[in-house]
Amino acid sequence: MVKVWLAESGFVCMPRSFGLEKYVKEILDDFVSDPLKRSKCHLVFLGEVLAENIRLSDVKNMKDKYTLHVMIRSTLDPMPKLQLDSKKLLECREKFQFLRASKRSREKGRDSPFHY
Repeated sequence: MVKVWLAESGFVCMPRSFGLEKYVKEILDDFVSDPLKRSKCHLVFLGEVLAENIRLSDVKNMKDKYTLHVMIRSTLDPMPKLQLDSKKLLECREKFQFLRASKRSREKGRDSPFHY
């Protein structure tokens, strides 16, 4: 089972659970009944818009208990070409690893018997 969130202003956000055997189209149809709004909806996983004709179990890196999001676009553009800036992503990962390492070293320092 995966959790799917629809975040929309004015509504309480409650996740719903779906089995990995479900198709993206089935999940979107279940979430959004308004045809106009439905034409603007996409299911997003790890920053990628999933095609409606794909089963969740066929999505690369999809595992049980993961979270997906329903995104409502302001335009009818069906599948824009999203580009991932790998240089920026690598830079962010390096900064995150540095912050995590410095946090660990600070925590080790507090646990040291010589810490004042």
